[in-house]
Amino acid sequence: MRELGGRIKSRRNIMGITQKELAMILNVTSVAISRWELGDNQPKGEILETLASALKVSAEWILTGVDSEGSLEKLKKEFYWIPYYKNIEVSAGNGFINVDEELTTIPIPSSIVHGDFNKKGLFCLNATGISMEPVLKTGSMVVVDSTLKIIKDGSMFVIRQGEYLRIKLLSETPSKIILKSYNPEYHDETYEYDELQDFEIIGQVIWFSTQLSC
Repeated sequence: MRELGGRIKSRRNIMGITQKELAMILNVTSVAISRWELGDNQPKGEILETLASALKVSAEWILTGVDSEGSLEKLKKEFYWIPYYKNIEVSAGNGFINVDEELTTIPIPSSIVHGDFNKKGLFCLNATGISMEPVLKTGSMVVVDSTLKIIKDGSMFVIRQGEYLRIKLLSETPSKIILKSYNPEYHDETYEYDELQDFEIIGQVIWFSTQLSC
């Protein structure tokens, strides 16, 4: 049942539905959704059919992973899967030390990776902190293109300063680099290039998803 739970969870994430929202659609508790996704139980009968309808897949796919109705082919056209470092956080603040690099994959809309983006250079991280509010809130997901490292004035980048990963708007002059935040409570940080002994541009943020305030 653990594989079944994984299918439910992955499709729910693709649909952008929280456990609470899905529970409301199905008229069940959030605990029931959690138990399905953990593999402790499984949906049956009418609930299974309603779940399949809510997730826009077949009940057969939920139960067996068999895609006789073409659910996965539709999925491939709608979404592109990229590496997701779910236990690494990039700080929208004063810096965050990252030690756990557990890697999985996550779907993003295919519409954002058309054109000149190098798909092989894309990956996803979580943002934490308040310096990039109101644009990025804690828990926001950012998609980074690691092939884009040249500073474009005012664009958003993930950078490394020593052991810390940070997300900032970058600008530069011939001798200086300026780190900016959206939150006006955070002042610009200006560094001479010769001060940046352990500094690296990880990549440019090309897309983000942020939670609305409750």
